[in-house]
Amino acid sequence: MYKALGLDHEESHVYQFVLANSPIPRGEVIERFGGPAERLLGNLAERHLTMGDELISACNPALALSGGVLRIQKEYTTAKSALDDLVSRFNENPNNWESADNPVEVIRDPAIITKTFSEIRDTAVRELRAMYTYPYQFVTPLVDDVVEHTTTCRILVEPSVFSDPAARRDITKSHNSGCEVRVAPDDDLPTKMLVKDRELAIMPRDRETGAVLVIQPGLMMSLVLAAFDARWAQGVPARAFVRRTGAESGTRVRRPKAVLFDEDGLQILSMLADGATDSMIVKATGVSQRNLTRRIGQFLDFCGARSRFQLGFIAATSEWMPKRQAS
Repeated sequence: MYKALGLDHEESHVYQFVLANSPIPRGEVIERFGGPAERLLGNLAERHLTMGDELISACNPALALSGGVLRIQKEYTTAKSALDDLVSRFNENPNNWESADNPVEVIRDPAIITKTFSEIRDTAVRELRAMYTYPYQFVTPLVDDVVEHTTTCRILVEPSVFSDPAARRDITKSHNSGCEVRVAPDDDLPTKMLVKDRELAIMPRDRETGAVLVIQPGLMMSLVLAAFDARWAQGVPARAFVRRTGAESGTRVRRPKAVLFDEDGLQILSMLADGATDSMIVKATGVSQRNLTRRIGQFLDFCGARSRFQLGFIAATSEWMPKRQAS
């Protein structure tokens, strides 16, 4: 994230440490970060992000870095104006309209495929969706050292991805960058795909030629999104899948006891999905507050949810979660 401000990985770590502990003796910074610390502190001082010799104090980053941000904004505005001009010139020639209106484009050139994939990955503003199937590789990494997913990012994988060390590393990297990862029930996802902002998708044309399809907005895009959403609803959060199957260690563990989804448990999940408070659930089910807290904790752990709200959402929308039968 801080690369956009001109700070490399090491510099950003040292600067964040100084920000949190300022003022701090130089010796403590060197002890924490070792040999490179002197060079990194020198770089930060040259950027006017720190000051002091033996006692290091943080400077306000807004004063030191705002100029660079304004330059980036100006460059973006200039580039966007230039792009708009080229698009306008493109549209002035009616001979260009037929190709522009084609909702599906076939690309065969490997270099263009790589460039297109990277552009889709790197320019998403609102969301990225991906299916990750065997063979577990993309034309470029889904996440690299530059890209962090500040957009909503959802990745659906097959269970066998955890048997492939390289693929498992890729998925872990994506998860750590902020992506939500779910695991399909079986190794039967129809295709690899990457979709950005509901407006551009890329996927293999077939398994033999290496060609890809680039899909623009339209009926085909609607079908792609619907297919993804249907499979996503069936997916299990990766954390829950690993806990249930021991996928990372290659061992199998027993599924949770049926008591987790007994009548009380299903009623608790149902009420959480409806937004009920603890007192409402205690009154309706007769369980104690202590037992309710324990059971909600078990469900959070099982589902890989980070909050009660997320647990309720998973219970309401995920097809793999047991549902309470209407009485």
